Amino acid sequence: MIAPMFARRMMIVASAALVLLAAAFPAFPLAAAAPEEILLWPGTPPGNGAVTGPEKLGEAGAGYGAVSNIATPRMRVFRPAVPNGAAVLVAGGGGYFRIQLWKESTPAAEWLQAQGFTVFELIYRLPNDGWDSTVPFMDAQRAMKIIRTRAGEFGIKPDRIGIMGFSAGGHLAGFTAYQPERALYAGADAYERVSARPDFAVLLFPVVTLRKPYDTTRTRREIIGEKPTSKAEAE
Repeated sequence: MIAPMFARRMMIVASAALVLLAAAFPAFPLAAAAPEEILLWPGTPPGNGAVTGPEKLGEAGAGYGAVSNIATPRMRVFRPAVPNGAAVLVAGGGGYFRIQLWKESTPAAEWLQAQGFTVFELIYRLPNDGWDSTVPFMDAQRAMKIIRTRAGEFGIKPDRIGIMGFSAGGHLAGFTAYQPERALYAGADAYERVSARPDFAVLLFPVVTLRKPYDTTRTRREIIGEKPTSKAEAE
């Protein structure tokens, strides 16, 4: 869980900032052009589970523009015209059963790109798709390590790499910032030689706890289940 002290210290959320961000994120149509992407894992990703069928992109209602049924975790890259040397990994929310691209992570990525940030939009695996509940956290750690390892390639300073998340994506970002060294998977390639710790974290209307009285969220159900064990509650 994300400790209250961490939430106070790390959460960069103010009402004025939210107003500015909301004004800056217009609603865009779903992009038709294929973006530059970086796969997070060579071959089969770690973790238990799998998905059945193709990846899905919502076409109506609250799920419009939201992606789910993710078999291939990856990052979409948004390169600025004039890089400022900083990077942000952006994770949309969706209760860990979908990722809100169209109304959260994609417009945020485009706005940050326009300000000179190199942005990596995270498309992470979801427990509701059939994966184990630890896989989103594996994907976020791995993404941070890839960005830091390849910083020179993107004109990024390795000590200016942050993470931003919305709602459940804020929970994911907060966990990554709070427990970056937690061993979630076994890895031995070049990316595993660096830290997953972000240099700053921006948590926008995040889920910061799964404990009572905030134990009725979709995020909680997807991560620890309807009737969690005492061990799951403690973790």
